[in-house]
Amino acid sequence: MFMNDEEEETVLIKLKTGEHIVVPKQCLIADSAKFRELFVTLNFDEHEIDDFSPEAVEVFLTLLKTKVLDNLEMNMFRELHKLAVVFEVEWLTDSCQAWLKQIMNTASTNEEKTFLFEECWYIVDRLKNEHMMDELRSIRSHTRTISH
Repeated sequence: MFMNDEEEETVLIKLKTGEHIVVPKQCLIADSAKFRELFVTLNFDEHEIDDFSPEAVEVFLTLLKTKVLDNLEMNMFRELHKLAVVFEVEWLTDSCQAWLKQIMNTASTNEEKTFLFEECWYIVDRLKNEHMMDELRSIRSHTRTISH
């Protein structure tokens, strides 16, 4: 998954399956205050990420390398957003929230609307951030104003 120069310093990310991924240290610490704390300040050379699916962790690590979030699937949103919040990757948190706002503006099916409500509620309840529910309310009132 990650190509390394022989001289590049790497760290080990352990998945809940017991598998591990060797990742360039710089890739992790560039945008993450939490990874900087773990791998620079505390000088760890490995970290276990066992609260998330291996697929989500792999996507997260790839995003830290590419710094481009596109084609996010609804079923992957919560874990990726939570990973971004937990590891304090501001650009990815902002990108996930921008993606969710885009879905808010285009949601037409019951499945999309249910997804939006559940994710906004999760962000408020578990991540203690009321901003996304305010966004949802704002879009809902704007939609009501237009339809009347």
